[in-house]
Amino acid sequence: MPDQKPLKDRVKEWMVKTGYPLEMIVAKEFRDVGFSSQPTQYVEDIETKKLREIDLHASLCHWTPKYRIIFSCVVECKGEVNDAAWVMFSTGTRLPEGWLLLHTITSSLGRKIVDKASDIPELMKLPFFQSSGHTAYGMVRALTNSGGSDDYRDNCFKAVQQVSNAILSLASAYSRNQGEPTFFVGRPVIVTSAPLFEARLGEAGELVLEERAQGLLSWRGSQASEMLIDVVTKPALPGFVAAAKNAYELLQCQCQPWIESSLEQFHRDNTPITIIGG
Repeated sequence: MPDQKPLKDRVKEWMVKTGYPLEMIVAKEFRDVGFSSQPTQYVEDIETKKLREIDLHASLCHWTPKYRIIFSCVVECKGEVNDAAWVMFSTGTRLPEGWLLLHTITSSLGRKIVDKASDIPELMKLPFFQSSGHTAYGMVRALTNSGGSDDYRDNCFKAVQQVSNAILSLASAYSRNQGEPTFFVGRPVIVTSAPLFEARLGEAGELVLEERAQGLLSWRGSQASEMLIDVVTKPALPGFVAAAKNAYELLQCQCQPWIESSLEQFHRDNTPITIIGG
């Protein structure tokens, strides 16, 4: 028998299952603190040369007649329904101080900002550039049905692939820009509506499972260098966004005078390459 629910209700249920409301919520969180929040942006994939969709590109931009600075969070949103949970696997290790800042994704000119910032202790100690917990080496969606849809079983893996390829493609596009010099600095972020857990072994070899508000995933994929991906739950999103704004604004304040004084050299160095930290 055909579904007797009104069309509007059926469309709303479909939207909840697909995760579109989460994208709208995340975009609003970034807009509310001053980010330019652009959902569904397309960039050319650096490997396939095909257009790749970005769920959300949130950026703080500083424009001048001679150059532009773009601080970004490239975000992949994954809404979940029912009892799904995400599990991050770790060995219980933490990143060295400054590692997260140095592994920020940049354009060729943006790397110069990160290198400069690494010499400024005030920036290195910002919460946005510090790992608050253990670094994960893998992540899966738990409580999946073996007979379920591949789209749901592979939600974590697809999210990691999508956000890593998207931010590399965006950084590459800014590096290839032969117009005004562009200093692009970005972080790959996955936002999930599912509860997030960290799994590791305790000192006696027992399984330890603890719920986390957010985590950090180390990912290499097809790239030789390590990429660090923020994994943020919906409740932790406001704090993460506020920390991002504070860090990026301070980064601009500290580095802009140095950029102004070195601009002529940067013009000569604006080579079309993408640099990943480390």
